Amino acid sequence: MRADAEDILQDVWYQFTTTVDTEPIEQVSSWLFTVARNKITRPLPEKRNRNPWKTSLKPEDEDDGP
Repeated sequence: MRADAEDILQDVWYQFTTTVDTEPIEQVSSWLFTVARNKITRPLPEKRNRNPWKTSLKPEDEDDGP
């Protein structure tokens, strides 16, 4: 969970630094809050959604039974 928060912070900071160079931001705190909220509420990328406890077996890896 902490790693996800750090990733979101990095994403927001990167987006802020690239945006502020191209266009002025009048209300920085509102902009930062909105971008952070959007990053949090959107679904996480596939790499973060994986369940480490679930093993995914390919059909050729499965046993045919006892």
